[in-house]
Amino acid sequence: MAERKYRQRGYMDGYGRDDRAKQRPPQKPREPRPPADLPRPGRGMERSANEVHRCSSCGTTLMPGFLVTPESGCPSCGAALHCCRNCNSFDTSARYECAQPVPAAISSKSAGNQCEFFQMRAVLDATGRRSAAPGGGPADPRKAFDALFKKH
Repeated sequence: MAERKYRQRGYMDGYGRDDRAKQRPPQKPREPRPPADLPRPGRGMERSANEVHRCSSCGTTLMPGFLVTPESGCPSCGAALHCCRNCNSFDTSARYECAQPVPAAISSKSAGNQCEFFQMRAVLDATGRRSAAPGGGPADPRKAFDALFKKH
């Protein structure tokens, strides 16, 4: 060790490159990844996901095949469906809050309009059932909580 001015031990004292290499546990070889097109197993949740159209005001799911015209409104709350907030091109960080080259800004984004770039936004509706994994764990929440803190 070289002479130091203050003679305090630093974080590197006593550790050389050889010492650090000896302290690391040997790494196991990684398993090959499955192809990306195969479904991946989840963490106990299997859900069927569907693309649906929803009202931006109340969140009501529209029936499949529902045709959105400039005059159409939500069947539940009556809000305009042909509006910027329901559009696929609606982007708050873009100019005029639209990803398309619109000539002028539309003042109310939730009011109906006659925009020719309108495409109804499709959202992923991840509803489904939970899959029960074999030996998944205790059904009683109290037992599950106590199992977290038990001593081995």
